Amino acid sequence: MRPVEEIQPVNDRLIFWQGYDPAVKVDLSSHALLTPGGWVIIDPIPLRKEALDELLSGKNVAAIIITSANHERAAAVFKKQCAAPVAAHREAAAGLATVPDQFLEEGADFHGLTVIALPGFAPGEIALHIPGHGGIMLMGDALINLQPGGLGMLPDKYCSEPRTARKSLQKLLQFPFEVMTFAHGLPITTGAKPKIENLLK
Repeated sequence: MRPVEEIQPVNDRLIFWQGYDPAVKVDLSSHALLTPGGWVIIDPIPLRKEALDELLSGKNVAAIIITSANHERAAAVFKKQCAAPVAAHREAAAGLATVPDQFLEEGADFHGLTVIALPGFAPGEIALHIPGHGGIMLMGDALINLQPGGLGMLPDKYCSEPRTARKSLQKLLQFPFEVMTFAHGLPITTGAKPKIENLLK
């Protein structure tokens, strides 16, 4: 896909960019979270050099996270450009061309992000929770927010075990979060948890 030309702020520590991938005929979204150790980039799609320079603004990239075996995207390019390690769940590794430098396990604290394993979706599917300021929940494929359908669960046909997938999403409700981001679709910038509670009833 073509490199994205612009980045957009979600809040004072979270950046978002989105582009259309003609190969899969859907919009892809990526995020970068500013942590004390530098940027943590999640499921990166290509950025033009000018946009990447704007994002970095003299800061380093602490890590690149791949949220499932289906989300390698431009991780290898970012690893080379930013000299940053790639992290993913162990179960995602077999589906990736890029060998992860670090494995993310359920409950682990990784640069201040708590890893939430979501079995039943693609191999190695995870979500990531960031505490403070109401909380942020960073999603991979498990939930989507694409138009015109809006907020919803990943369709069953894309899940390895749909019943397990639906059950695993209940884990999200153990955490406080005002903001939620998606690998497909626009972020929810306020009041995200009540929307998810309603969706998962």
